[in-house]
Amino acid sequence: DNDGGYLLGGMLTNFLGVGTTAFIRSQIIKTDTGGNVLWDWKSDSLKLSYEIKDIIRTKDKGYLYSCMGHGYMEGTGFPRTKTFIQKLDSNRVPVWSDTLGIYYLTTPADPFVRLFELPDSTIITSSSVVGGFNDDTPPYLHTYAGLIRYRPDGSKIFHHKYYPIDTADGNSKEYDFNKCTDGGYIIAGMHVTDRSQFGWLVRVDSNGCLGLNDTGCHNLHAPLLPQEQLSVQLYPNPATTYINLDFTRLPQGLKLECYNPLGQLIDTRNVINQTERIDLTNWCTGIYIYKVTYNGMALATGKFVKMGD
Repeated sequence: DNDGGYLLGGMLTNFLGVGTTAFIRSQIIKTDTGGNVLWDWKSDSLKLSYEIKDIIRTKDKGYLYSCMGHGYMEGTGFPRTKTFIQKLDSNRVPVWSDTLGIYYLTTPADPFVRLFELPDSTIITSSSVVGGFNDDTPPYLHTYAGLIRYRPDGSKIFHHKYYPIDTADGNSKEYDFNKCTDGGYIIAGMHVTDRSQFGWLVRVDSNGCLGLNDTGCHNLHAPLLPQEQLSVQLYPNPATTYINLDFTRLPQGLKLECYNPLGQLIDTRNVINQTERIDLTNWCTGIYIYKVTYNGMALATGKFVKMGD
């Protein structure tokens, strides 16, 4: 944890050999630097949440974890669950949750789910998810790789599905997911049938898209904008009456924000000109921060100094 202690994620269960009286609960244990338990949190037993796969502290001092959960117990005493993500506040009170895929028994029993909080406080996660092949309905079930981005309130910005192997024969299980230096993501997994198995990789940009011809990205309603393709030049700095910001590109959807020395937002605007001028006449002296965002993602930040007249 960021205080030098540790966060341990797992599960509490008496499932084996108990049948229909079983319970399954996600569990988070917080310890100090010496491993002494400070608190022990358990999920609602009615959610049937399995062992936690990943847990992170969020910027608002809350917690976000992923597991298999929000399931139900069928008549045989076996659980059917989905991929489950839940946000807790700083007091471990549930704030929001989301489930992914279709209730299923065996294929997603040990899913891979990793969580990252981005600089703008949105959440990106990738997970193996059970669903209909190319959105078919059951019984044509298939495991696909998914990339999901959430706003801080839990609403989705996008949810992309990738079928590295274009067939409903077998299952594609995800094994790793990570961020790339250019703002994109890479997903690795394995496809298994009753006759063969082999690995696969999916490389996408910061919007989760495979390229300009990716029809699955039509819901973004904006052109792709990799971070390396945008640069901002600010002048003069220091300044007394105004600053200019020159943009190398001007895609629709850029937004410019300015924050005062107290961190308060004092100016926000849509970027519509190749050079945006900000009037500083009525601004107090001090150091200010600007941020350029696109589709909710911060692409450029910097500082400038307002001098006295």
